[in-house]
Amino acid sequence: MPTQLFGVLFAFFTLLFLSLSAHSKVYQCTDANGSVAFQGTPCAEEAKETELYKAKQGKFGFHPSWFVSPRVGGAVARCTDTGCVCKGSTYEYQQNLNSRLLNAMSSLQGAWRYYQTNFDRYIEVQKRGNAASLKKTVGDAACKVAIHQKTIELYYQEVADTIINEHEMASSAMNKIDAQCKQPNETGWTNSDRAKAWVKCKDRNRKAHNQANRLKRQYSSYYYSLMQEQKKLFKPRQVNG
Repeated sequence: MPTQLFGVLFAFFTLLFLSLSAHSKVYQCTDANGSVAFQGTPCAEEAKETELYKAKQGKFGFHPSWFVSPRVGGAVARCTDTGCVCKGSTYEYQQNLNSRLLNAMSSLQGAWRYYQTNFDRYIEVQKRGNAASLKKTVGDAACKVAIHQKTIELYYQEVADTIINEHEMASSAMNKIDAQCKQPNETGWTNSDRAKAWVKCKDRNRKAHNQANRLKRQYSSYYYSLMQEQKKLFKPRQVNG
């Protein structure tokens, strides 16, 4: 094997190994002269780019730091349709699946903060002596994290898809009803036939419009809450424990 080719391959596999270890990206860049380079940053505009490795994502695209197991506590959540059990503690689910998921997504963030606060206290006390009294508190906090993690794993895919689909259908239904009545392009009050037809159309569709509007508001509430919580979980959490 020619020395130059060996050097290129060695550089490529070294970069690939380091990039895989760091969960980054590797790009193969080919310039106008056919020269090939492998790098961890995007290619220059004039070069042909092939992405060889994509960054790993956590569950459902959320940052993996939200779904690691707490270091202290040994918490394992076992969940059914009615709730979860963790180290003897029981957590009952809400009946509404949308609320069940959204509550888990928002509560996971608070549960991690509560765990980290108690974890930090546990480490400090452990340095000075006996931290047995705090270990149960840390374990209970770890259980809260584990329960919300498990709930998201169980329900996110199905419930999130339903929330998004219902929001889109309600918005579409509302738009179709409103599109049936076209307001005339006239200024001020007018008794034209087009204005009268528009008023009659609005009156005729009022009940359907109000029903569609109620559904849209209901589903929009779930939808925008989902978008808000997703945005938070896409970002890494501040990791202490």
